[in-house]
Amino acid sequence: PYAIKLDKKAEVLGMPKGKRWVLLANYVDKTCIRNSVAFEIARRLEGLDWTPRGYHVDVILNGVFMGNYYLCEQIRVDEDRVNIQEMESTDLDPESITGGYLLEIDKTFDEVNKFHSSIRNMPFMIKEPDEDVLTADQFNWIQNYVNTIENALYASGSTTEGYLQYVDLDSFIDYWLVYELTSTGEPTHPKSVYMHKDRGGKVHAGPVWDFDYFTFQPYYNTALINTNAVWNDRIINDAT
Repeated sequence: PYAIKLDKKAEVLGMPKGKRWVLLANYVDKTCIRNSVAFEIARRLEGLDWTPRGYHVDVILNGVFMGNYYLCEQIRVDEDRVNIQEMESTDLDPESITGGYLLEIDKTFDEVNKFHSSIRNMPFMIKEPDEDVLTADQFNWIQNYVNTIENALYASGSTTEGYLQYVDLDSFIDYWLVYELTSTGEPTHPKSVYMHKDRGGKVHAGPVWDFDYFTFQPYYNTALINTNAVWNDRIINDAT
């Protein structure tokens, strides 16, 4: 795969202007369409705020045909992508420090700013604000917020009313449905699991990402494959 950064924002194939784009190689996907079909499913679900747009393209580099790729928008904080407040280092007052944050849960754990959650021990990485902006106070705030969610979910006597103060349930339901419909177990590893939180708002699941490996294949023996992924074990077993 390739990541592309343009000198300035530009429309690509009619998609909204952006600087950063991705050429997904679909290397293990002999059909080359798993990512695009999964993204289309996600776009049709009303609970998810944004899903990357893209087109299939043939890539020729220095006169050499490299194959068919999926050219799509990179997951970034932007008004036409993950549309949440873009934070500054000075956003430290009680309201401003609440967002926006773009988080990724991934076992590679290779970002500069990262932490493990207190109960599920999940590898959270802070994608935005990036390392040039994020302050220690902002880092501590979002880490404490994630741990507050887990305490609300898993503490003895936890209730729907408790954790729904912090998570947008519709987004988590639709996010889960996309991965079940596509038979993709990435959230269980976990890998490429994104969440975002706007200023003054709740944590939303998404955007969805990474649908080449094992997607749409009868690899798993159970009907549902992500029942223990992230916070699903608690959410989907809540009667409410």
